[in-house]
Amino acid sequence: MTKPSVILVGPLPPPIHGVTISTERLLSSPLREKLDLRHLDTSDHRSMETVGALDIRNVTLGLASYWDLLRLCLARRPDAVYVPISQTALGFLRDSVYLLLPKLFGAAIVIHLRGGHFGRFYAGTNALMRWYIDLSMRCVERVIVLGQVFKPIFAAWIDDGHIDVVPNGTDLVIEGVAEKLRQPNRGPLTVTYLSNLVPTKGIEEFVRMALDIAAAEPDVGFAVAGDWLQPGTAAERAVNGLLASAGAADRIRFLGEVQGAAKAALLARTDIYVLPTYYPFEGQPNAIVEAMAAGCAVVSTDHAAIPETVLDGETGIIVPQRDVAALTQAVRRLCRDRDSLWAMAKASYARYREGYTGDQSSDRVGASILRAIAPTNVH
Repeated sequence: MTKPSVILVGPLPPPIHGVTISTERLLSSPLREKLDLRHLDTSDHRSMETVGALDIRNVTLGLASYWDLLRLCLARRPDAVYVPISQTALGFLRDSVYLLLPKLFGAAIVIHLRGGHFGRFYAGTNALMRWYIDLSMRCVERVIVLGQVFKPIFAAWIDDGHIDVVPNGTDLVIEGVAEKLRQPNRGPLTVTYLSNLVPTKGIEEFVRMALDIAAAEPDVGFAVAGDWLQPGTAAERAVNGLLASAGAADRIRFLGEVQGAAKAALLARTDIYVLPTYYPFEGQPNAIVEAMAAGCAVVSTDHAAIPETVLDGETGIIVPQRDVAALTQAVRRLCRDRDSLWAMAKASYARYREGYTGDQSSDRVGASILRAIAPTNVH
């Protein structure tokens, strides 16, 4: 039986962010067993600061990708094209060509929203841009979102039955999780922040919480893994000022960017993963899923699809955005109640195994693509 021909549009790392991670995972997944998958590489391997920027390099890369897409459409006559859709005006204008051009060749279009900002972007743009988005959405057969909370974004264009919820998954291999969860940790604890260092990801809130707890809990250490996307900003100066004025600053280790085996090792020794995010483009952070795979209790915010991933009081604790007092109280509670921490860590790992593995996520994306191609034959 001939496999359906599918063009998968997307960039690869570096830089490291949700879309590049997801594209890489899909390409290395078992999807190729079901689909004749061709990758249209839209990578720009410069820093995160250039993502979505209007510069000569991005224009050149965009034009080259359109030419490659045309050649693929002529050669392959694809049954479907999968596109991770942007949430900014320039990004959407770029991505719309990946929708409109293949449609001329009869391809089914599947878009994947890897964040949660698209509705606010649409509402805040001008009338001409909204008209163009409305026009482009007429090409789309199916939409994939990261959580139920995002389905209403597309209600004006797509029937609910054509919107699929596919949470992120991870294939990160964490050694020793079973041993870690065999009994409560009665020794020193590690609390970790793993994300890009930007203000809206909550790095300052994390540092304030860590300094407060470190002053009173000598058996708790803190790790920060990630790079400042814009070094020398006011946010970095504020964090450095907090560290310089605190007597417990040596208890917070700044590790820089951590990837691969080093990231797995860091998460393996982490007891509590903390992400106080209020990032406006947030969808469902990959790092939370990785922390679940490592058997970590998770403390995060009531934001985007996070409450659908982290079950408050069961696999972790959900706190209000920008509320350092609530964040500190939640982490301190887990540090002092090791039995509750252990129960949440075990439940977090079980939840990962039940629905957030890389293969589970990729299989759901594949099923959505197949439903777009043959909606009456795929269940």
